[in-house]
Parts: sequence; structure tokens; C-alpha cells
Amino acid sequence: MNQAAPDVELRFEPLNWDTRFGWAPIRRQCQGTKGNAHVMTNSTLIHVGVRATDLERSLRFWRDALGLSVVSASDGSCLLTDGYHNYTVFQHMGPARPDHVGGMLDYLHIGVIVPNLQQALQRFVDLGFHEILDDVGDGRPYDPQNPPQGSFKVHDPDGIVVDVTANPQQWPGVTLP
Repeated sequence: MNQAAPDVELRFEPLNWDTRFGWAPIRRQCQGTKGNAHVMTNSTLIHVGVRATDLERSLRFWRDALGLSVVSASDGSCLLTDGYHNYTVFQHMGPARPDHVGGMLDYLHIGVIVPNLQQALQRFVDLGFHEILDDVGDGRPYDPQNPPQGSFKVHDPDGIVVDVTANPQQWPGVTLP
């Protein structure tokens, strides 16, 4: 039985990250097409939720170091925001979890933009969050004698990697309000 081909075409195109990050992975682009018209969605990512092994320590990271505002808090959770997105931290109540894969082998990472990179870096260091890599693309070890100029990576208390930059052009396709 022959079936008609779907109206979705998969394209694989290289993303030129050589000049931007110094490495050239292949980005998989999945574009829905019907004829020459590009199929668009009206979705906007507005919420991320994570389960923390230590809610108070996680709040020191997300609220105090990154500067997210508390919207509300209850036993076992805290809703934070940057004014555009909701980030909820829940206290993990289940059994012990396996180790989180972090660094350049992470399954998930989050990117944030800050008004001043050096001030943000200093807050992380002052609050004891030292697992920092210089530059989100290179992953060089943090050197306090030569602080990052463009961006850096830091782990939250549960190992979630956060890319921090002050450059509004860091992530292609993003328009800031």
C-alpha cells in the first residue's frame, strides 16, 4: 500500500559556528513546508520547572546569584521570574537521584542574559558557586586571573548548566523585549 509523502521536509544544514564558537557541529533543521510556504507556530516558551535536592541552596543560585524575582513561595516550591518567563523550583521529595551529567556532556542547559557579566560572575563566586567554565562555546576552565569577557558556564546546585552572557546576540533567533 503506497502512502502519500507527508508535507514535511527534513533538511540537514551545517550551522557555521566556526566563527562564533570555534567548533562546527551540524544543526538539524526540521522545517514544515507546504509548497513554498513555511509552516510557523505561535508557541512561546514561558515556563521551566526543576526539582531541587536542596530548595534553599537552589534559591541562593537562581534568586541571589542570577537575580530572578520571587513571585510566590509555598512549602516545597518557589516561583521565580525574569518578568517574561516563569521558572519554578520544586523540592525533590522522592528517592535519591542518580548523578547529573553536567559540563560539556549535559543533556540540558539553560541560557540567561545579564546586564553586567563581571558583576554576575562575582555574585556566583561570592555565593560559593565555583564550577565555572569560561566562554559558553569553548568550555575553558575558569581562571580568576583572566575572567571571562564574553560568557561563562556555571552549574546550579543540582548540576544544571547555565550559560551566562551579557551579549544579546549570543543565541541566534532570539529577540529581547
